[in-house]
Amino acid sequence: MTDELARRAPFFQHNRKLILDIEALEHRSRRPDVLVDEDLIHDFYDSLLPQEVVDVRGFEHWRREAERANP
Repeated sequence: MTDELARRAPFFQHNRKLILDIEALEHRSRRPDVLVDEDLIHDFYDSLLPQEVVDVRGFEHWRREAERANP
């Protein structure tokens, strides 16, 4: 996801903060296996996006509708 999209998407900002918190927890607990790997995170987001979302405009439209349906 581009920085431009990340700035506009509150869910992404929230999820990014969670990832940073988990990474800090991993460091403090010396357990590098708390957070799932990047491929699983990518697959999760990829499974949510319809195939017709191919650009920023399409993503923004989809995101607004998805957030209305599931706040």
